[in-house]
Order: sequence, then structure tokens, then C-alpha cells
Amino acid sequence: CSAVCVFLLPLPAAVDISLRRGQTVCRRGTQKPCYKIVYFHDASRRTSYEEAHLACRADGGHLVSIESPAEQRLIESLIRSLLASDGDFWIGLRRRKEEGDNSTECHRFYSWSDGSSSKFRNWYVDEPSCGGEVCVVLYHQPSAPPGLGGPYMFQWNDDRCTMKNNFICKYALEKPTRAPIDNSRRAVATEPWKPKFPEERWRKGANGTAGRAKGKFCSQNLISSVWLKMWKTEYRK
Repeated sequence: CSAVCVFLLPLPAAVDISLRRGQTVCRRGTQKPCYKIVYFHDASRRTSYEEAHLACRADGGHLVSIESPAEQRLIESLIRSLLASDGDFWIGLRRRKEEGDNSTECHRFYSWSDGSSSKFRNWYVDEPSCGGEVCVVLYHQPSAPPGLGGPYMFQWNDDRCTMKNNFICKYALEKPTRAPIDNSRRAVATEPWKPKFPEERWRKGANGTAGRAKGKFCSQNLISSVWLKMWKTEYRK
């Protein structure tokens, strides 16, 4: 049966330790695309857009393209599960700097770094603001007072590419392979995490088996000792 599974990826040694230890989540464990939410609790370790782009490429993916409202909701669900503090996330949308710097039509010049042609956008009110802000973040400011467009949560904003943020990788070509768990470098686990995708509708039958209204469904965590909390802890070298 299909499953929601969590994997670890073996990554090149040159990639930052936080990306090496991140978990990659695939829809039902096998369905592409897969995602990796890279969150740094220590803000000094966050990256520029270009650094994030290179890290995702070295890891076999791209900065995430968000191509539909359903995919937007899925990304929101994954980030909420982190219980992370304030800190925006780079996504793979950016504008060619030579185009639209001083134009109110600059939104027409944005494109996805992975080549996606999707026109879906989730801008915060009055964004993008054009000018020198070329790269795009997904807002994550849970403690900030609401603005004109409401809380700064998950809408998109154009920002200077040199700003330091968290980021999200997307793996669309093939699902990652499982790798052995290195217990000596693993963060302390506090609680398990089972992803619940927004488009799924869950229920339990009399025998306690999880299912959907249409067809059978099962959920399992293939690495029972590794939790999403790993993404927001410091790792022992």
C-alpha cells in the first residue's frame, strides 16, 4: 500500500552539516516531488539566496517551485510541523534584475529557478515591491504584528538576495534513497512526526487502521528514531 515516509539523504561533504542531516519528505514515501525544509534556529547560520540555491543543487534538487494552491498548503503544513520561530524561507522564484527594476509591472519578470512554467503566485498585499529586491521569500514571522495583508505567514515577498534566510529544497526527478543512520551525530529525538498533507482526508476505522474516504491508505514512518525536530536542533560533530 502507499505510505508517508521519511528518508535521510547521503550528501556531499562540502554541503553544510545542517543540510546533510535534514530529512527529505515525499508524498506517500515514493511519489515525487520530495521536499526538504532547511531551518536554522541560529540565525547567524542562515544563507543568502545564492548559497541556498547552490546547496539545493549540490543535494540533487532546486530551491522549491510552488506550482499550485495545494502545493502551497503542503509546504505550509510542513513548516508548521517544525514549530519554528521567526525566519523567512527562500523559494526558487526570482526576477532578472535588469528587468522591471523601476516598473510596477515587475511581477511579470519573475520565473522559477528549476524551469517550472507555473504562474501560481501567493504574494503578500502590495508585493512585489520591485526596485532592488529581486529574490523571493516565503514569509514566516509568527511573532510579528499583522500588517495590512494580515499576519506575515506563508505569503511571498521580494527581498534582497543577500539577506540571510532559511530555505526549502525540492526534488522532482527521483525519490531519495535511504541511508544508514549515524547515531553518533544524530540530534536528540523528542517526539515523532507524521506528515499530514492538506489534500488528504483522514479517518480511522473500528480496527484503528488509518484510511481515506476513497480507497485504502496506510501511513508509516520508516525511520522510527529520527524526527522532524532534527531540523531545529544543533548537531554534535
